[in-house]
Amino acid sequence: MLPNNWEAYSTAAFAELVGVIIERYLDPEQQFIVVGHSMGCSILATLLGAGNPEISERCAGFVGICPKAELSDKEKKQRDLITTLPRIVFDTYRFLDRRGGVDSPSVKRFVSPSSPKTIREYQLLINERSRTPTALRVLKGFITPDPEAWRNIQCPILLVTAQHDHATPPANADTIAGYFSSLNQERKSRFKQVDLPDAGHGVLYEKYHHVCHVVAEFFTRFVSEQLSMAWQLEMLKEGKWILKNEKKWMMTSSVSGRIGTTMFKAMKTLRQNDPIHNPQAFIEANPDVSHIVDISFEDPPYIPSSFDGSHITYHKYSTKSKLPPTLDQVSLFISLIDSILEQHPLPPNPTTGLIAVHCHYGFNRTGLFICSYLIEKLGYPVQAAIDAFKEARYPGIRHAHFIDELFVRYDSGSTGIRRAPTF
Repeated sequence: MLPNNWEAYSTAAFAELVGVIIERYLDPEQQFIVVGHSMGCSILATLLGAGNPEISERCAGFVGICPKAELSDKEKKQRDLITTLPRIVFDTYRFLDRRGGVDSPSVKRFVSPSSPKTIREYQLLINERSRTPTALRVLKGFITPDPEAWRNIQCPILLVTAQHDHATPPANADTIAGYFSSLNQERKSRFKQVDLPDAGHGVLYEKYHHVCHVVAEFFTRFVSEQLSMAWQLEMLKEGKWILKNEKKWMMTSSVSGRIGTTMFKAMKTLRQNDPIHNPQAFIEANPDVSHIVDISFEDPPYIPSSFDGSHITYHKYSTKSKLPPTLDQVSLFISLIDSILEQHPLPPNPTTGLIAVHCHYGFNRTGLFICSYLIEKLGYPVQAAIDAFKEARYPGIRHAHFIDELFVRYDSGSTGIRRAPTF
C-alpha cells in the first residue's frame, strides 16, 4: 500500500509490516525479542497473536510499555469525530492545545507533574513535529487486539506502566492481565507487570534508566541469562593481566582529581613493578592522600605493606566486578569510610587526608561506591553525583547498567516501583 492510502496506517497493516521485516532480515530459525510503546504494543500483540507459528514461535520475549487494552465506546466516538473533521479544524485545536509551551495541556498530557523542563521541552518538540495528516491516519486505523490475541502470545510478557500516564493509564495493564486469569499457572507465571512511579506516557525518556533496568532484569530472568550485561561482560572479558589488556591499563589515567569538594579520589589499581604507577611513586606523588581503599576482589598486583611507615594506610574491601554492588555491599563500604573519618576527622572541603578508591581501572565499581556515598551521606542528587565523578575521572561510570542501578536505588520515587509479586 502507498503512504497516501489510509489503510496503510492501520494497526493490522503495521503488524504485517513488522512481520515482513522479521522474515526479510532474520534467519528462518533465528529468535527475536520485541519492545513496543503505546500503539506499538497493539501492533506487536496483533502480530504475535495472529496464530502464525513462523513468527510467534520464534519470539522469545515481549515488552509492552504503556499498553492500551481496549477502546471504550466514548473513545471510539471521539476518534470517529476527530478523523472526519476538516484538517484546518484539527490543526487549530492542536495549536490552541500547545498554548503555554512547556506548561501547555499538550505537554502535561504526556509527562508527569514533576518532570524537569528539559523533558517538557523535548515533549513539546515531539508534539510540534507530529504531522496532522499522519496523526489522523494512524488514529483512524488504530484498533486494540482482542483478549484472544493476547492469550495466543506464547512468549514471556512484561508490561511496563507509568503512574501519571493519562493517555494509557496503568489500569490498562491490569485489564490485559485479566485476559490471562483463565490460563494455567505456567502461562500466568510468564506474564509480569511493573508500574514506574513519578512518570507519564513519555516514560521512555522521562525514566529511561528505570525502564532499562526493569527490561534488562526481565530479559535476563525470563528469556536468557546471555542477555544480561553482567553475563556478557564476564564471559566476553579479557584476562586481567594478559598482554592485550596491559596496554589498556597503561593508557588509563592513574589518579583522578578530588571528586567535587569531597574527600574522595578515584584511581586505577597500582602495579608493584610498574615504573610510573607503583606504591612508592604513588606515596611521593600524592601527599594529599592518607588512605587507599582497594575494592577489587582478588589480591592486588602490588604489595599493600609497601605503604607501611608512610602517610598512607591501606584498606581492603573485596567486591566482584561486572555486577553492580548490592545495597548491603554499599552499606558496608559506607561504614568503612565512616569509620576512617571517625578516626581521622576531616574539615569541610578537605584538601589533605583524602581517600583514594580503586577497583581495577577505577571507573565502574569505584564510581558506583563513591556516588552512593555522595548520595546517601553528602546529600548529592543522583545526576549530580554521577556528573561530579565523571568530571573528576572522565569518562565516568562506563557501564550503563551501573548508572541505571543508581537511578533505580536513589532517584526520587523509585522505591515506589510496583512489581508483580513474582517479579
